[in-house]
Amino acid sequence: MCDDPHLEDDRYFSLTLKEDYKYYTRIPCYARPFVLEKLHVKDRDDIAESTVYLKTKHGFIFKARIYNEIDHTYFGCTSWKGLCKARGFEESMIIIFDIGIFQGTFPHFDQDIWVEIDMIPIFPP
Repeated sequence: MCDDPHLEDDRYFSLTLKEDYKYYTRIPCYARPFVLEKLHVKDRDDIAESTVYLKTKHGFIFKARIYNEIDHTYFGCTSWKGLCKARGFEESMIIIFDIGIFQGTFPHFDQDIWVEIDMIPIFPP
């Protein structure tokens, strides 16, 4: 799967939350090149830290950090933990992300990542 980088409909990737998801959630290797492109990380082996804004269709915005290391990229910060808590995330849950790399008139230079969550928040973040 890592040998075939791709996004669903050129926009989406999903991940399944593992046991340690509140502290460290790895971006799948097949989506990693596209996430790094969106964050303007030129070399996937660069050790870098980027701020992203995770937005939900319910109007919530979470400022989060994405960390890039030599062999993986992941979410991990207090805001990520807050999103997990506010949305009632659980182990084995599948979360869909829309990184919005559009062509044509749509901008692709912002650092917004839409989080496709149909659940109403448990409590306001």
